[in-house]
Amino acid sequence: MIQVDLYYNKNILYRFKLSGHAGYADHGQDIVCSAVSILVINTLNALEALTNEECALNEMDSDSGVIDCTFSKRKQGMPNKEATLLIEAMLMGLRSVKQMYGEYIVIKNK
Repeated sequence: MIQVDLYYNKNILYRFKLSGHAGYADHGQDIVCSAVSILVINTLNALEALTNEECALNEMDSDSGVIDCTFSKRKQGMPNKEATLLIEAMLMGLRSVKQMYGEYIVIKNK
């Protein structure tokens, strides 16, 4: 199962951590893992290319399915408008995956 932990400070997402694998299908065939991975990795790439949001990649390990990212300015209550839009789009996608494949993904607000 994929665990998505969302960390908020005054309703501003400043960190997210994904861990685990969906277990929907065999490695390389798992559409749930693929969907979650592309949503998150594309968002990180877009944040880097299209915004000035500072992102610290705390951990990334494909074997354990971990992606842990912190946004220092957002943690201090200074979100970037463009970054907020990209992050909200990622969250919308993750919630859609949860709606369709809920037994393979858990999303928790911290």
